Amino acid sequence: MALAALALLAVAVPAAAKSVLVELRVEGPSGTLDPGTWYMTGPERIRRSGSGDECARREGTIPVPGATAMGLPQTASDSNAALRQVRIRRDEAGLFVCEIASVVGRPFSDPDGFSGWTYWQDYVAGTASADRVALRRGDRILWVYSDFGATTPLNQGDTLELRSVDPGTTDGELEVRVVAHSFDGGSSSAEGVTIAGASAVTELGGGLYSVTVEKGFSALQATRGLDIPSQPVTTCFRAGAAQCPTAHGRTIVGSPLGDLLPGTRGWDQIDAGRGADRIDIASGGRDQVSCGPGADTVIRRRGDRNDEIHRSCERTRSP
Repeated sequence: MALAALALLAVAVPAAAKSVLVELRVEGPSGTLDPGTWYMTGPERIRRSGSGDECARREGTIPVPGATAMGLPQTASDSNAALRQVRIRRDEAGLFVCEIASVVGRPFSDPDGFSGWTYWQDYVAGTASADRVALRRGDRILWVYSDFGATTPLNQGDTLELRSVDPGTTDGELEVRVVAHSFDGGSSSAEGVTIAGASAVTELGGGLYSVTVEKGFSALQATRGLDIPSQPVTTCFRAGAAQCPTAHGRTIVGSPLGDLLPGTRGWDQIDAGRGADRIDIASGGRDQVSCGPGADTVIRRRGDRNDEIHRSCERTRSP
């Protein structure tokens, strides 16, 4: 990846938007900090760093209007302590992320080469300043710490994506596909990949892999050299098909406002937070729902007794 491509381009700042539900994954210097949680995000205020390349900490915050790729890690840090602190600074191209999870990189001028935080949106590398990237419902954002130095190289290559993972199996055998997404937006089949979480892996060619997993739940993740690891994907191996989900679920975290939080057909974990929320889990699955202060309503199928609804959720009704 050319380092020049990491320069942040100036484009029009997005108009302020209401909160939207998007996915965040964070890959840090020592591994995954957020495996892919869905957050209701909106305008944020983020701790400030100094304007110099050293990103020295300063007092105060910087407002980030709208639902943006920059504000999302700050939103997530409210519930995911592993992401604290998030800090940003102003430069000539807009706002620059100095810290996520209190990890600061090296500037482009450093003799050892650049290291720091960059983002991908829907498997396309970001080139505009992240505060200028307005998010829409369903977007998937990856923040990744990369090191382009010769001594400790890390996350310099393509971003891997793990596809076609069955949510459940009765024999422990799966066939999965791994795709490599390049910085310029291209994609290709990923050869020579290691899949963590599997007890055995056989490469079939063309990015396909035969995978064996142990009984219970296994989180699979594809890695390869200096490439950015794939998202972790969970699969279930049990003798009875009814003991496993029929679709992949989500971990969903609401905002302090009143949110509409839709579940999936899988087994979801939903923390609605504060506000008068409406949580819709009528799509099915064995869901776990907790609510916070506010008049909350959980919508689920009549007769569905597989869900765990916390007593903080005031009302439950059918569609």
